[in-house]
Amino acid sequence: MRRTAAALGLVFVAGACRPPVAGAEARVRAEAVTAAVPAPRVSEAANLPRLELRPSSVEPGGIAVVLLDDRAAQPARVTVHFRGTRINFFAGDDRRPRALVGIDLATPPGTYPLVVEVGHPARSAPSQRRAAAGRRGHDGRNGQPLRLTALLTVRAKEFPREDLAVDRRYVEPDARSLARIRREQTRLDAILAVASPRRLWRGAFLVPAEGPLGSPFGLRRFFNGEERSPHAGQDVRVPEGTPVVAAEDGRVVLAAPLYFSGNTVILDHGLGLFTLYFHLTAFRVREGAFVDRGVPIGRSGKTGRVTGPHLHWAARLSGARIDPLLLTRDRATEETAEEMNGSKGRY
Repeated sequence: MRRTAAALGLVFVAGACRPPVAGAEARVRAEAVTAAVPAPRVSEAANLPRLELRPSSVEPGGIAVVLLDDRAAQPARVTVHFRGTRINFFAGDDRRPRALVGIDLATPPGTYPLVVEVGHPARSAPSQRRAAAGRRGHDGRNGQPLRLTALLTVRAKEFPREDLAVDRRYVEPDARSLARIRREQTRLDAILAVASPRRLWRGAFLVPAEGPLGSPFGLRRFFNGEERSPHAGQDVRVPEGTPVVAAEDGRVVLAAPLYFSGNTVILDHGLGLFTLYFHLTAFRVREGAFVDRGVPIGRSGKTGRVTGPHLHWAARLSGARIDPLLLTRDRATEETAEEMNGSKGRY
C-alpha cells in the first residue's frame, strides 16, 4: 500500500524538511592498513577510489551520505567508522557503494574524520601467488585493504525550549517505576544496537500518520519546570484512534507498552536504521512480523508521558538520534517521496 504524493506534501508545506546542502567533494587521503606497504606512486594514486560526502557539513540530528566512486567494490567489504561506530555500506541504484551516517542530537560542533575501509575482493589462486611474490596491482594496494579518510563538519545549532506539564509520576518516578524504566532501557539499547545485514527499505519514507506536524525534532524539554531528555523525534497532531502506518518496509522488533513512550512499535529497516512509533492506543502488528511500507501498525493515542493524543515518530541510525523527516528524502537514491511518484529528479 503506497500513499500519494499529496498525502506526503505536509512535510514540505510545513517547511520542516529542507533539502540537504549540495554535495561537496571531500578531502580524501588514502593509506594502506599495513604500514609496511609503501605509498603508491602518483600514477597509482590516480587509480584509487574517491570519497564524496553529501553534504560535507551537517547539524546535529542530520544525515551524511558517504559515496565511494568505485562500482567494482563489493559493498559487503566496505565499512565506515565514525566516532567509534562501524557502519556498513550498500549498493545504490547506480551501483556506487554508499553508507548513511547519522549525526546524533548531542554531537558537539567540530570537524570529525570518517574512515572508510575498502576490503580487497576475493582473488584467484594466480592473483594470490603474484601478491605473495610482492607484485603490485594497478591500484597500488598489493592486495591489502585501503583506508580512505574524509572530514565531516558538524555545525552548532541552538534548539528551542519547550515547557510541558505532566503527571508528577513521569518526573519523579517511585522506586518500582525506576526499576521498570531501567529494564525497559536495557531492552531498548539491546534492540537498537543490532544492525541487520540487509537493507530492507526501498526509498523515501512516509510520514506515518496524516495530520499537521507538531513539536519538532531537537526541542529542549522541561517537564514541570525540570529539564529532561531533548525531543528526539517529530510529533504529528492527530486525534486518538488515527491509523499509524509503517514508514517503510521493515521487521517489527518491538510492540509493547513502555513507561515513558506508552504503547510502542519499533521497526528495523536494516543496516542500523530503525523507526519508532510512540503513544499508540492499539497495536496492529506482532513482534517478528515483516510489514510493508504503508501497512497499518497501530492507532494513535495518549499512552505514556503525554499532554494529549498525538503520534511521536522517531528514528535511529546506527545508534544516532536523527530527525525522521530527513528520511522522507531518500538518502540512497536522492529522490523525494514526491519525486518517486513522478519524475526522477535529482538535486
